[in-house]
Amino acid sequence: MDIHSHRSLSLLQFMSDQGLIPAPEEDLKREIIVNQLKAIVLKWIKRIAWQRRLPVDVINAASATILPYGSYGLGVHSSESDIDALCVGPCCASCAEDFFVVLCNMLKNTPGVLDVHSVKDAKVPLMRFKFEGISVDLPYAQLQFTSVLKNVDLLDPVSLIGIDDNSRKSLSRVRVNQSILQLVPNLQNFQSLLRCIKFWAKRRGVHGNLFGYLGGIHLAILAAFICLKNPDAGLSVLVMSFFDAFANWPWPIPVALQDEMMTFKEDTNDKMSCMPIRLPCSPYEFCHSNITRGTFNRIRIEFLRGHNITSDLLRPDFDWGSLFEPSDYRKRYSWFLKIYLSAWEKDDLGDWIGWVKSRFPRLILKGTDGPGPEEGIRSLGSNLGFGLQTIWQYGCHLLSFNCLLCTSFHYRIYAPEACLTFVYFYLQLEEVRRSCDPNPTEYVEIGSSEAEPSVVFCWGLHPSRAQFNIALVEEDFRNQLNGGPTGKIRLAVVQASEFPSTTHFPTGKFKGTKACWRTADYDQRATPSQHLPNHLIGYAFI
Repeated sequence: MDIHSHRSLSLLQFMSDQGLIPAPEEDLKREIIVNQLKAIVLKWIKRIAWQRRLPVDVINAASATILPYGSYGLGVHSSESDIDALCVGPCCASCAEDFFVVLCNMLKNTPGVLDVHSVKDAKVPLMRFKFEGISVDLPYAQLQFTSVLKNVDLLDPVSLIGIDDNSRKSLSRVRVNQSILQLVPNLQNFQSLLRCIKFWAKRRGVHGNLFGYLGGIHLAILAAFICLKNPDAGLSVLVMSFFDAFANWPWPIPVALQDEMMTFKEDTNDKMSCMPIRLPCSPYEFCHSNITRGTFNRIRIEFLRGHNITSDLLRPDFDWGSLFEPSDYRKRYSWFLKIYLSAWEKDDLGDWIGWVKSRFPRLILKGTDGPGPEEGIRSLGSNLGFGLQTIWQYGCHLLSFNCLLCTSFHYRIYAPEACLTFVYFYLQLEEVRRSCDPNPTEYVEIGSSEAEPSVVFCWGLHPSRAQFNIALVEEDFRNQLNGGPTGKIRLAVVQASEFPSTTHFPTGKFKGTKACWRTADYDQRATPSQHLPNHLIGYAFI
């Protein structure tokens, strides 16, 4: 056995020891759940066709299906992973009534199904429930077909004709999975590589799109890219090639799985991305990303670290554990922004965490690339038609602000003191957005006196920017959280000695922490607000 084969086997053993590969009975359990869901939606669609009083032959032919996607759809799930599955129905079954009412009631009456929730205000509306103890996320896509077969080809452009926007968003997730699975030359090698890279990203603190890092879809495409470039390579060579390729990648040149994808026209916002990654299915858009210059640099550092470690792969004393060594976040900074979240009941905590996490990009991430405070104030004055001196000296002029980053604030300033207050408030927001290094890890504080269930995030603060008015930041952040699940939040600037215990929730303990609410997606481009300087970025729904 050559050295690379030996390294591949030792890596597979390492993955197994870490619990990354589910037991056969776990796979069988998920397969049974998916098959049961398929049977339920088949019964559901025939009931809908009957209620619509369609012809008998149409009722008999009526069909809908369930298509897994995400980590389970790609075959890289763990024993703690949930199931992401898309319900695809024909034109006779609406989302608002038939999916969220009829199918929802059928699921509630199904043995083994518990905690059915309809999340209608999500970026992609879905139902969330537990089936035999496994969490399931179930969005819906309505095709303009009279019947949807179980082997429907969603990569056929015909399937996209006449569908609504929510269906298109839902379908894109499955279509990306199907494209990747069709393109990779060796499925088993791709799955093993992706498991490794996801584990590495989580251990090193660079996993999580909401925090400005690499999401699951980014890592899947990057892993598929390496597999396509090295079709005959074993796992150890693929891992080494991954870090070699992306530690030296000439960003912002996009990553695309096929050369023809590069010929499509890029829009302005795509060109602004630090790490553009092309989706592998038509219309070949870019993956949505919250990556900023700050988080981009963190990712690059980890790519370089991985490259340096795997360059020694042939050394006799090489150990895979060094690549996956957890990042000790406490040693990186002296000061931290501590975000303390709690809820009155344990069952409510997951939804509250997910809601807060879905708001992180709107306040923290999107402003990290802007100019400094002085330039910001000058830009503020220029954007409003006033010079810097005018803003400071003649603040009694009637000014109105309606910022997409601060949707709950609408300022009408009549007095110089109020104008100065706004400028100061603006500077504080700009400062915190430029100061934070978001840490995706969720912590618990051992020995905390708090009686309520809670979780803590600790984000590193750059030494030169550890001082700002935390009360103003917390006030604004609270206003960003209106309209969703409720809970308690407290922000504080703390020293490293007050960093919480490294004990954190195991993956999947709180399934509700998965943010599925109205956050940025492929169609929510970051666009400059009309009412504030160009470097303040908000989301515009288009």
